Amino acid sequence: MRGPADVVTRPGTATRALGTIRYTGRSGDPSVASGALTMDVHLTAPGEPDAVDVWTTSRPVSVVDGGRVKYAHDGEVALFAARVPRSDRYADAVERLYTELFALTAATGYRELFRVWQYVEDVNGLNADGLEVYQDFCLGRARAFDRHGGPAAMPAATGVGALGGGISVHLLACREPVRHLENPRQVPAYHYPRRYGPKPPSFARATRRGDELHLSGTAAIVGHRTVFPGDVAGQCREALRNVEALLDAPADLAGLDRIKVYVRRAEDVEEVRRQCLRAFPAGADIAFFVVDLCRPDLLVEIEGTWSPVR
Repeated sequence: MRGPADVVTRPGTATRALGTIRYTGRSGDPSVASGALTMDVHLTAPGEPDAVDVWTTSRPVSVVDGGRVKYAHDGEVALFAARVPRSDRYADAVERLYTELFALTAATGYRELFRVWQYVEDVNGLNADGLEVYQDFCLGRARAFDRHGGPAAMPAATGVGALGGGISVHLLACREPVRHLENPRQVPAYHYPRRYGPKPPSFARATRRGDELHLSGTAAIVGHRTVFPGDVAGQCREALRNVEALLDAPADLAGLDRIKVYVRRAEDVEEVRRQCLRAFPAGADIAFFVVDLCRPDLLVEIEGTWSPVR
């Protein structure tokens, strides 16, 4: 039900791997074995094809074993990776991890987070206190951001389900200033009302770094409400409208790559694939995953990275 293995490289002279994230049938702690940063994230079920995201650079790469946080950097950009083991409560552990990540990005000079991914096992389940796991995760993340610049520091992000492994986190950070953006069709996630949890999600809808625009996981949310509940075709169209709203014009979809599409129900993948292949340019890198999403009524979520068409 997925697209083929997705080996992504940037155009130009990039020849060295900054890091490799493998979307596969198991999760594991990040590794720096053999001088390369890798991490496995459990997003595929038995019989489904794996996918891989390779972040590359033309500059020399240094790889560092920072304990539970591993990272690789090239003097301009750094990729950090870590995992929180499966638990019946996550908020405290997530707060500690993000506090450690913020301290490490500051100490290394890569202060500007511009893209974060969080894959959360049993994301719509309940923790030991009866709180939804995603809300439990958001509580810990928000407490860390409250001490680290608040909304002004929140980058583009994806937070969706994983099939196992607790919570896998990886992020990109840089040294030059970046600009975080919101979607005029949506309430900023960090201003969501309390009905969505004790602390709202901590992310921006997109982050611009130079001429690249990194789009967060984007779903069928208008204002702060889910639209077209139960209708995957309607939700996919609305998610694509939200993607277009973050770009200057619908034609800019031609500049989007590293596209990941998360679909809640396996039976909906072909409808979502049909709409996405029609919306995105021929040859675009697209991978499809069947996982739960951050709200039980969301059926599809789309992310990608935009750069000028050359």
